[in-house]
Amino acid sequence: MYSVCLLFVRALSAARNPCLTNTSHSTYPSSTYTINMAPPKHTPRSILETFYAAERIYMSALPSSRDFTTLAAVVSPTFRLEQTSALPYAGTYIGPRGFQDWATRMADYFDVVDVRDPEVFERDGSNKVMVLANVLFRVRATGEELLFPFAQAITVDLELGVMTELRPFYWDVAAVNKALGVGQ
Repeated sequence: MYSVCLLFVRALSAARNPCLTNTSHSTYPSSTYTINMAPPKHTPRSILETFYAAERIYMSALPSSRDFTTLAAVVSPTFRLEQTSALPYAGTYIGPRGFQDWATRMADYFDVVDVRDPEVFERDGSNKVMVLANVLFRVRATGEELLFPFAQAITVDLELGVMTELRPFYWDVAAVNKALGVGQ
C-alpha cells in the first residue's frame, strides 16, 4: 500500500509541477524524474508591453481600419476580462472573440487608451501580476482627456506569452461615465 501511495504522490507532484518530468517512458509512474530549470520563454512584463503597444494602436485606429490581429495574439483561447458593472462597457468577456467585442466597444468610446508608467509587481515564477499605473483616455466624440491612477490584476501564461485573465480597476468611474455622457 505504501508503494502505491508513493507512486500516486509522485505522479500527482509531476502533474502539478511542470518543472518535473517523468523520464522513465513507462506507462507507470516511477521515481525517475528530472527537473527542468529552463527559464520561461516570456516574462509578465514582456507580455504586458506587447499588449499595451497593441492596445494603443488598436484604440487609435478609425473603426474602418481597426485590425484585431495583434491584440488577439496576446490573449489565450480561454482569456477572461472582467469590467466593472458601473461602466458602459461592463461585463465579462471570454476568449479572443469576447475580447474583440470589448476592444471594439472601448475603441468606439476612446481614441486614446494609454497605460503610462506601469509598475509591474511580480514574483519570480508566478503567473499573476499587479500593475499600478496612470491611464490616459481621450474621448473619441469630444476630445476630452482623462488621466488618473489605474490598477490591473493580470494572469499570464509564461510559456505561451499570452494573458489568460485581466481585471482593471478604475480610479474614477464617475468621471469616465460623465466624460462619455453616460448615467447622467
